[in-house]
Amino acid sequence: MKNVLKKYKFLIFKSFLIYFGFLGAKAQNYYGDYKSHKYYKYLDEIGKKIIDRVDNSKKIIYIPQENTPFCKSNPDYWGYVNWPYEKVTEFGICTYRIMKGSDYKNISFNLNNVIRHEAMHSAQFCRFPGLIALKPIGIELNYLIPYKEFVPNEGIYKDIPYEQKIGELEAYYGEDNPYLVLSKLNQFCY
Repeated sequence: MKNVLKKYKFLIFKSFLIYFGFLGAKAQNYYGDYKSHKYYKYLDEIGKKIIDRVDNSKKIIYIPQENTPFCKSNPDYWGYVNWPYEKVTEFGICTYRIMKGSDYKNISFNLNNVIRHEAMHSAQFCRFPGLIALKPIGIELNYLIPYKEFVPNEGIYKDIPYEQKIGELEAYYGEDNPYLVLSKLNQFCY
């Protein structure tokens, strides 16, 4: 009889845990969830540090996501950071599109570049929290000139304001300067 009661107590307790989501439910939007994303295994060491700093940002809470509905409905994007209208926003990586659009030897390179690019945008948003426009963080324009070809006056960059174009140039510059991206995240997001 005691064994039967013990068995039922255990089943009732286990049912309670499952019902309230303590067992069997996958954690969502918790710090470090990005480590289970498909892109994570392709990141270099600095890429892993960058995404960790984004995930742990203090000024704006970024929730790293991948292959979101935004990715599926916007074929020109490989990544994005939502405008932080509130203190919580999405940091999206379109992993499947990047992998599909890359030959195998370039997958890691392209994923790292997207992480760096979007992380620079994250630093820009952290510097001016609450703004609904992308503002540059102040990288000297001389350094950005070689990247002008990446922000043409067409496609997703058509008709965007001048300051936002400079912000995009800074993000492209950040792709080639990952330690600068990490520094700007540390400077503006903490």
